[in-house]
Amino acid sequence: MSAFFILMQQLDKVFLGVTPPEQRKFIISALRHLREKGFDRVVVVAAGQFTLPKCAIEAGYPAKSIETSDISVFSSMLGCLYSGRPIESLGFEITESVTVGSRLEPVRERYNALEDDFKRASYLLWLIKLKQLRTHLYYEQVVHDELLANRDRYISGLEDVLRKAAATYQGMSYEVADLRDVIARPHTGRTILLVNPPAYKGGYNKMFGPIEQIVKWDPGIDQFDMKEEYLRLYAQTKQYPFPTFWGKFGYSLDGLGADCVFAKRYKKDRFDFWLLTKPELLDGLDIKGTIAWTNDKELKPYKNLRIWGPDDELYAESTARFVPVEMPQALYYRELWAHRLGVTKSERYYLILIDGKVFGTVGFHASNLLRLKSDKIEETFGFSAPSRRYPNINRLLMYLITCRDMGGVLRRDLSKANRFYTLTGLKTTCLAKYRHVKLNSGLLKLVSREKESNELYKIRYECEFRDQSFQEALRAYLEEFKAKYGASKPSEAAESL
Repeated sequence: MSAFFILMQQLDKVFLGVTPPEQRKFIISALRHLREKGFDRVVVVAAGQFTLPKCAIEAGYPAKSIETSDISVFSSMLGCLYSGRPIESLGFEITESVTVGSRLEPVRERYNALEDDFKRASYLLWLIKLKQLRTHLYYEQVVHDELLANRDRYISGLEDVLRKAAATYQGMSYEVADLRDVIARPHTGRTILLVNPPAYKGGYNKMFGPIEQIVKWDPGIDQFDMKEEYLRLYAQTKQYPFPTFWGKFGYSLDGLGADCVFAKRYKKDRFDFWLLTKPELLDGLDIKGTIAWTNDKELKPYKNLRIWGPDDELYAESTARFVPVEMPQALYYRELWAHRLGVTKSERYYLILIDGKVFGTVGFHASNLLRLKSDKIEETFGFSAPSRRYPNINRLLMYLITCRDMGGVLRRDLSKANRFYTLTGLKTTCLAKYRHVKLNSGLLKLVSREKESNELYKIRYECEFRDQSFQEALRAYLEEFKAKYGASKPSEAAESL
């Protein structure tokens, strides 16, 4: 296979920020589903390389029903080509020259000598790719030398790609516009918005940095700041009558898990999500498999123990035991029972065994404790197996992790790392729709509460370890359960719900 063929096949890697194939497949399916429901217009902000507009076309939308926008000069050049506008209308300035290899490239002179916008854009893309390559790395040096040695062939190949793409997008509109303004427009209820912004402030500088050495252009619009603006703008679109898909890159869903319609873990520290402000619109669409969260090879069960079943019963004589495990075992069970949550800052992981079966999984963050910044350990997550017999079964987990014996387990394990600390209790943080989490009532004390921009409450709780053994905590839960549901047997309580 020739070097030319390989490099042209990888043309979408000329720039970073391409929507991965499995995400494109999902977006196409979702858009096709919504088109059949009568949604007839698609608005794509932060269009990037125009992957999402192409998804809309593949979902059956005519190009004339698709509106796009962006603020980068790269996307704006493509947008002009695809929408039939001259690229000079952008008003950018071409630099006089740049160093290419060991020579000075007269960029402005060669750019002005080219016949049309497709040739000019192809020449600039070739230059940008050259400047993007890290020539101190052997493979990228080889690619750099190949692009330089056969420049005319590669520029011509890029031109062919751009002309074919323009034919696909013919009829689509493009504008240089602030995504904040586009989102706030009074779109009709039959419109779909697609928003996949840069993952962090300055993201365009990383994706398109080399272009600034070649093209001088300032659209006069501030770049999107994921950390500061995402939740606020998401909450804003949540109020609109039209559905909005939001791409999200990060380690957690920030309390938006109910709106997650796609999630995938690509690397140990890379997670991508798609959220939909009106997820009920995808009812009836088979999106099974779109929550491709972890590599199954990384997570594994603990000694193939049986899992606490939905019809298993608790008895006054039942035993509870905490087993220290590594992250792969703890997250294996969390993935079985919980909505996909992302990375947690935990150093200690435990499985809770009830009568020898895996009942729960819990993680603790001990850094502040071991550095003597706190006398309480932080619970980062805690999930129990679902139960038909005990509708509030996670309450039992809270009983167990807040009792005296839990403190003993933690002191035993933590003392191997640092003997100079004082552990008196536990603290945790919850994201909740309401001002209080009933699960914690009577077990933990509310310390603070803040309302987030997404309308959820961030609530902090803490407690001193309660003077109970695991056995006593389990019995206290059973007594409370009986008093609350008024049933002599758990099965009767379940039937009464």
